[in-house]
Amino acid sequence: MNRNDRHAHPSGASRRAWLRHAGALSASLATAGLAQAAQPLALALSTAGQVSSLNPGRRTASGAGDDFKALVCVYLNGGADNANLLIPFEAGEHARYASARGDLALPRHQMLAFAPASQGGRRLAVHQELSALKNLYDRRRLAFVANVGPLSAPTSLADYRAGSARLPERLFSHNDQQAAWQAMAAEGARDGWGGRLADLVADGGDAAAFAAIALDGRPIFLSGQRVRPARVGVHGAIDASPWTSRQAPALHGSAVAAEAFAQLVHGGGDAANLIEREYALTRHRGLAVNTRLANELARVPATSALFPRTPLGEQLAMVGRLLLARRSLAQRRQVFFVAVNGFDHHSKLLDAGNGHLVLMRQVADALAAFDTWLSAAGLADRVTTFTASEFGRTLASNGDGSDHGWGSHHLVMGGAVRGGDVYGRMPDVALNTESDVGRGSLLPTTSVDQLAATLALWFGVPESSLALVAPNIARFGSPNLGFMA
Repeated sequence: MNRNDRHAHPSGASRRAWLRHAGALSASLATAGLAQAAQPLALALSTAGQVSSLNPGRRTASGAGDDFKALVCVYLNGGADNANLLIPFEAGEHARYASARGDLALPRHQMLAFAPASQGGRRLAVHQELSALKNLYDRRRLAFVANVGPLSAPTSLADYRAGSARLPERLFSHNDQQAAWQAMAAEGARDGWGGRLADLVADGGDAAAFAAIALDGRPIFLSGQRVRPARVGVHGAIDASPWTSRQAPALHGSAVAAEAFAQLVHGGGDAANLIEREYALTRHRGLAVNTRLANELARVPATSALFPRTPLGEQLAMVGRLLLARRSLAQRRQVFFVAVNGFDHHSKLLDAGNGHLVLMRQVADALAAFDTWLSAAGLADRVTTFTASEFGRTLASNGDGSDHGWGSHHLVMGGAVRGGDVYGRMPDVALNTESDVGRGSLLPTTSVDQLAATLALWFGVPESSLALVAPNIARFGSPNLGFMA
């Protein structure tokens, strides 16, 4: 690993230059306009929990009346197993997969097969438990991106083995590879590519507060130079008032601590101490954002009846409500982050309770519900959803699970996706191939930078500005993988 290959800020220039560029691009995109005064989308639900009528407040064709676009990142936390997601179906290839996979292999008779045009007629498959994905794929609403992962530059197996390749720092580490996927940088990065996208295309002022929204944790993915993610729970805006009210219950069992915290927030804005003053101002801004968001969400209908009652289903239901509030929140571009935990399957990969297929079925069913909702809301071609995870996993079994890998296969879904195909190069699923860096861990053939750049182009970022989002993109042959219309 080249220790001198540290990632610079993606702009390669100063923060001031970055903000000038972002502001200019955002202003140019604003000319497309958004009817911010349009009435919120009204949604009527039947007793069966299905969409019965929609009134967008003005006539649009799949949302074509405005310039709104959104990206939704579905993060599979823990390193999702790739070998049991996209599976070779040809008899000989499946036999090699089963031989390498051992006790983790899924039987061929349980597969749902398809023949992607881009793979030369080679048939691939998903497990029958993931029939919702197959349905989306067949309807050309969903595509796979094969063997994608963090790369600093195109890398061959020979260069990897010789130690001469530029590599992301500390491969196979959860924290480091989360940063590599979400920020294209080492752990400790200050901004991620979702936040950098929002920097470039989001409107300024109050609207920037809602340009990036996290429904799970505080991901570096959504942090930008001028945009900071708002945090929203599955039931709405996160209420911080119990910690800021002088009448609040005792903080950590201490009334004195509660009073000190309230004093810091309410009176700290005029404090002489810089840290105290900045903390108070930040907290006040956060409370203002939450109050505004709570008020706007109260005006849009619940969507949860349309979604499965799983953690991801509930998060995507809230994304739906936030999308309904987009006009009143003055949004033309938004980036969302949702997550599913539990993919670190060193053991119990095939467990019937919380194994890989169980979690992936939850993902598939929630995505299918989200796609149905987006179509009914006239937003199908305005919202693109994709999966991400810090790494794939080994093809070889450790006896009960798979271990940390590198490249993996991911999903992209939406009305603007050229679905019904597999993009990138599907590797040979066997051991000791040209893509195997050890125990069937895949050397990526498509970079996260290329995935990000493809989405950024659809989002409205010009090709000349892609390096501000994906800092390594100039090292790769094409910035566009072709899966977006």
